[in-house]
Amino acid sequence: MRPPTPITVILVCLTALVSRGADHPARPADGWHDAILLLYNDAHRTFRQGSLEQTDDSREWRLGQALTLLNLQPRTDTNISRSESLLDELVAENAGDEIGIVSRYFLARINQVHRLTPDPEAALQAFRALLDDQPGHLFGQYAGVKWALTYLGTAPTPESRRERLLEIETLIPAITLPGPAKDFHLFLAESAERYSSDPAKSLEHLLTAVNLGISKRNLRGDVYVRIGEIARDLGRTTLALEYHHRFIDEFPRDLRTFTITRTVEEMEASR
Repeated sequence: MRPPTPITVILVCLTALVSRGADHPARPADGWHDAILLLYNDAHRTFRQGSLEQTDDSREWRLGQALTLLNLQPRTDTNISRSESLLDELVAENAGDEIGIVSRYFLARINQVHRLTPDPEAALQAFRALLDDQPGHLFGQYAGVKWALTYLGTAPTPESRRERLLEIETLIPAITLPGPAKDFHLFLAESAERYSSDPAKSLEHLLTAVNLGISKRNLRGDVYVRIGEIARDLGRTTLALEYHHRFIDEFPRDLRTFTITRTVEEMEASR
């Protein structure tokens, strides 16, 4: 159930899209447009050419070049190293503007997932530093979510995992923006059930995530089902029926709808 933070979501956050026309010089928005469509090779060519030819928005051109290098296939050490060099350069120029903050986030992501041999310790340090330096910024809070995922995922024993989960929960007041907060509560919901055997806490995190808004349709349906199941097991019949009905109404053609409809009928008959 844990949602990733796909690069397309990040790209939407970076810039507002501008309609492409035939009579204007290349703009960073053209590259972001292709990247949103997952046309990373086209986007990379646009950003690389722009970084060579354009004097305006130089930092944005180089940021686009760096991020699309991470998504070119096949993935190579050369592309990852070049991306890292560009991001390091942007941070050295200005670590505190929008592009510098985003660059710091993706430098941490390189260590977390993009290297052929990941470096989780380096990623942990970079994510936590970004959260501490930019606690109110969108990418500072996304860094906090990634720190939590990595910190829990690298726990060596079940006991240390439970201890780390308690430590991670102290970040709840810090992760407040809707996107990262939704991801954080979904992560905590899964972790509470899996590692703490605490379905009641898991349920509260799922409800919080729904209230924050889950735009991805399939994920929203999965969360509705899970809320209904946990609420029913906990004897919270009214809440279970509410979310079962929400699922039936929003997902009438889902394969699970028949079974959930029968469950609702049985629950309502026994009330």
